[in-house]
Amino acid sequence: MDQFIKRRLCFLLECSLNESKRDQAVTFTMRVLSNYASVGRDAGSRKIKTLNPRMSVRAKKLLFTEGLNYFCANTVNEHPQPLNEMWLWLINSANSLTPMEVWENFQRHKMVTVTKAEDKLLSTMGMRSWGEGAERYVAAGITIVELNCTPAEWASKAGKY
Repeated sequence: MDQFIKRRLCFLLECSLNESKRDQAVTFTMRVLSNYASVGRDAGSRKIKTLNPRMSVRAKKLLFTEGLNYFCANTVNEHPQPLNEMWLWLINSANSLTPMEVWENFQRHKMVTVTKAEDKLLSTMGMRSWGEGAERYVAAGITIVELNCTPAEWASKAGKY
């Protein structure tokens, strides 16, 4: 495990042992770790969308029919295990977790790209910040697929920006 990631995991564990509230430092650390687990680096929202091969069927349709720019403008990076759920798991289990176990949890819950309409549906159903990915997605009728390349690579080959 990279020392950069390990330091952030140790920070999360330390915070979860000593704090019940999640502040911005914890939230941003969780987002950075999620980015690394999902696409191997940290970046802004648009860049993550261009690198993330996991997306909903509807997001894939936007990419393939409208191109990369439209896709990026009309989608959201979604955490299958919402950060609220992950934080509760951390504060309830911190005494028995290792940094590697926390990292493995991030890797099991790699980010997916969904349409803004799907994200709104999750919110309307009360599942934006709660529940597990597979259950949330099934309940909302969202099917997740994985491309065999990144959206940016696909757009480059297809000439669809």
